[in-house]
Amino acid sequence: MALFRFVVVAIFLACVVYSTTTAQVGSPCVEKPFQATQHAEIHSDNVGVGFATFSIPLPGLPSQIQQVSVNLLGSPDGTVVDLRNLTATMQLANVAVAHGVTVPDNPRATSGSLTASFSREVTFFADAGSTARFDATFGASAAQVVRGVDLSIVGLTRTAGCSITP
Repeated sequence: MALFRFVVVAIFLACVVYSTTTAQVGSPCVEKPFQATQHAEIHSDNVGVGFATFSIPLPGLPSQIQQVSVNLLGSPDGTVVDLRNLTATMQLANVAVAHGVTVPDNPRATSGSLTASFSREVTFFADAGSTARFDATFGASAAQVVRGVDLSIVGLTRTAGCSITP
């Protein structure tokens, strides 16, 4: 009887050790933060509307963008520029996917002589090595206003061992 118990316990332990070692064969999930910024100069037209496109190369691993920030630089002449619209386009599974980013309209993200900042939490997934594209529309208090704008993103990259379930 003691020999039978010993054999049963030995088989059980062998099964546990085998299942534990085989379960760890897959690659581990490693998430690393990243951030990137791009600068653009907007030029308003004769009715005070300006446009900018920001193209930010993403890392060589699948990425998740978690935050988008826009900084409208101030101007010593005090002309006002505000952010009106922001659209993000990501490539996911080799397909371009456009996302609208909610922009405040009351009050707007507006810069005069001081810098104005706008930040929004988002969840955008993108293919490894693709480009995140952001198209922005701005309003200006006068025609022919030139203003610097910085757009920044913060996110994570994930190795192949990570799985994302909807």
